[in-house]
Amino acid sequence: MPPHVPPPATRPAIPTSPKPAPAAEPRPWIDVEFRPSEAGTNDSHAMVKFELMVRNTGDGEARDVRIDGRLFNAGAQQDSQIGSFFAAPGAAGMPAPRPVAAQTQLPYRGTVLMPRDQVHEVNVQGRRLFIPMVAFNIHYRWGEAQTGQTSASYLVGSESDPPTEKMGAFRLDLGPRIYRKVGQREHRLKRRI
Repeated sequence: MPPHVPPPATRPAIPTSPKPAPAAEPRPWIDVEFRPSEAGTNDSHAMVKFELMVRNTGDGEARDVRIDGRLFNAGAQQDSQIGSFFAAPGAAGMPAPRPVAAQTQLPYRGTVLMPRDQVHEVNVQGRRLFIPMVAFNIHYRWGEAQTGQTSASYLVGSESDPPTEKMGAFRLDLGPRIYRKVGQREHRLKRRI
C-alpha cells in the first residue's frame, strides 16, 4: 500500500486592488457674451463693431484659443451658411493674446465686415433694409491633445430705448450711416463641445 501523500498546501490568495484610474484632466468650457456697439454701411462694406466676453466656466485652462467672427445676411440661406461656418476647422480666426485660465474671462474687441456687393437688401414699403447676423466660432485646446469648440450666432438690429422684443433693420436707402443704438438677439444655431 503506497504511503499517503497529503495534497499540496494552497497559499491564501493575496488580495489585489485594481489600479486607480488616471485622474481626469480638468476640462475648460468656453461661454461667450456678445455686445455689438456699432453697425452700419458705407460704399465699400457693411460692418458690426463688438465686444465679445470669452469666459472659461470650466476647471482647466483653455490654450491656443482662436476666435473667428463673421457677418451674414439674415434670410433663407442663413442657417446653412452659419452651419458651414461652424463646421470649418479651427485654424481660422485670431489667436487670443493669452490662455484663458479656469473661472476667468477675456474681453475681445473687433469688427466683422462684409463687402457691400454681398449685402442682401430687403425691400419693405419702399425702404431698402439690411438685416445682419453675426456668428462666432471659437476653438481651443486643453489637456494633452483634447480640443473644444464654442460657436454662437446672433441677429443684430437697431435697438429701441427701452429695448423691446423686436429690433429695427438698418436702412440702406438713407445712404452710408453708422448706428450706435445697436442690440442683439441670440439665434438658435450654436455649439458647445
